[in-house]
Amino acid sequence: MFEPGQVAAPAIQGFNLLVGIIILVAGRRLFWLVVGAAGFLTGLGLAFNYLNIESTAVLLLIGLVAGIIGIVVALFLQKVAIIIAGFFMGGYFAVGLFDAVAANPAEWQWLIYIVGGIVGAILVSTLFEYALIVLSAVIGASLITEGLNLSSSITAIVWLVLVVVGLVIQARTSSPSKK
Repeated sequence: MFEPGQVAAPAIQGFNLLVGIIILVAGRRLFWLVVGAAGFLTGLGLAFNYLNIESTAVLLLIGLVAGIIGIVVALFLQKVAIIIAGFFMGGYFAVGLFDAVAANPAEWQWLIYIVGGIVGAILVSTLFEYALIVLSAVIGASLITEGLNLSSSITAIVWLVLVVVGLVIQARTSSPSKK
């Protein structure tokens, strides 16, 4: 949603690394954290890209409020939170993927976010536990690579390795139950 280093580099990079590692290895078990992180990133990205806010503190506050709303919804309204989290994670992933391959991603970013969000919501609501493992590994890997601020040639390789590591760790720590 925004380039690493554009918003309070140390604060955002630190958040990305810490939360990315946690989500990468335990996203399925810490569903509320995944929803909160997705809310934080969505709020921060939307505020940064569309509200023209210059203050880092205000941007972080908007992200924090969106993250807290996500956590509250996840804790008290799990079914609704599943769909919302799927939308946020799918949108975040789609924009990140589009940014990596498109020449001018800003022009279509909102549409890509909505389409990715809809796909993510459908996946997570129908295949919740499996989709949560995959999406949390992808989002965790994305957060970590953004936090590391690597060159683009290395980022793709590190991202792919981290996704595989996240999938393996989460699949081994607990197998999804059948519904």
